[in-house]
Amino acid sequence: MFQFVRSFFNRSTKWYPLSSLPEAFFFGRQSRSAVATPEEALTLSPVYAALRWYQTTLSSLPLVVYRDDWQGGREKALTHPAYKLLQYRPNPAQTRNTFLQVLARDLFVHGEAFCSLRWTGTGALFGVYPVKHSCVTEVIVDDEWEKAFVVRDSNGEPEVYSDADMLHIVALPNCDGIRGESFLRYAGEALGLHKQVQESATAFYKNAVKASGYLRYAGKLNQETINVIRENFKKQFAGTGNAGEIPLLSEGGEFTPVSNTTADDAQIIEALGASVADVSRWSGISSIILGDYAAAKYASLAAENQAVYQKSLRWMLEAIETEVNNKIFGVGSDFFAEFDTRELLRGDPVTQSQIDNAYLTSGVVTRNEVREGLKLNPLEELNQPLAPLNQGVATLPPTTPNQLPPAPGAAPNE
Repeated sequence: MFQFVRSFFNRSTKWYPLSSLPEAFFFGRQSRSAVATPEEALTLSPVYAALRWYQTTLSSLPLVVYRDDWQGGREKALTHPAYKLLQYRPNPAQTRNTFLQVLARDLFVHGEAFCSLRWTGTGALFGVYPVKHSCVTEVIVDDEWEKAFVVRDSNGEPEVYSDADMLHIVALPNCDGIRGESFLRYAGEALGLHKQVQESATAFYKNAVKASGYLRYAGKLNQETINVIRENFKKQFAGTGNAGEIPLLSEGGEFTPVSNTTADDAQIIEALGASVADVSRWSGISSIILGDYAAAKYASLAAENQAVYQKSLRWMLEAIETEVNNKIFGVGSDFFAEFDTRELLRGDPVTQSQIDNAYLTSGVVTRNEVREGLKLNPLEELNQPLAPLNQGVATLPPTTPNQLPPAPGAAPNE
């Protein structure tokens, strides 16, 4: 099956897997100030905040298996073998929460994630296991565009997985569309600038002289007197425990405080804030979510929470759902998996109650469906949709196939 791939790599030309291409091959020599590895990038607080947001948000969403019903709707497939696996525990060692956090990290850091599928002898799924990204040494494609995965086992030996036995979730496709790659590959220079700002700030506060004030005496003091005054003054007034104490100085001494806020401090704070906005552009997450509340107001926070699904999370959910549905259930199956995003998409209580009421009075949903969203048990008498008494469904008089309704203004047939 993989003759095309073997002949491709056996040519005299030296080929590289895309993930191992030297940086200079595409972009020239990489700057020494650039962030070179994902682990180095995650030491920067805005990048780590973006990763944690993806992990905590994704892992809080249930992945539910549904079945298309005969009425064109859907119902939970409670008896399907994959239902409990995807909803509660994909494998014996991990809950859904832990499993999805691992997936989110790989998608964010590497741009792709791998999971092996294990089946029973009858073809039923009994486990989904994440595969460490570094263990997947190669993804190969044959002349039919069927993929296979070369994975190192615990002993370092290569093992080949077929496409049917591996979930390959791609967040950001590379140039050939076969593998994924992380935005960190391209953001190295920008993140390097943020790292330089942090290093400069650390060096500044470590080496700069930041005196809180000075003592001034008329005349000249000998060294022994200076040491006594310094020791006594520090013991009585230095530190947070002595904050607010009134200094009483002898020998005509005068204490002059010095402001600790300088132009250099303001520049460092401003530079750190600007780097948060830059990471926001790279990661696709609002700077407000990353912790920059400088210009945030209540209205902007509410609007951001409403838009976060479309702007930041939807691409990751669809990447996971598409691969899961193709590999676990198959194209054209009545079964499918979908993240339950109702809690994420709910507005504030007042707005949500107005939306629910509009749906109820127009007959779009039943009262039990609203109760389900509120985590309340259904009631038997609340299964019928409501309809306004002053509205109804428009109907036309029955006609035979060869009889057309009279034209406007024409006399009716007798």
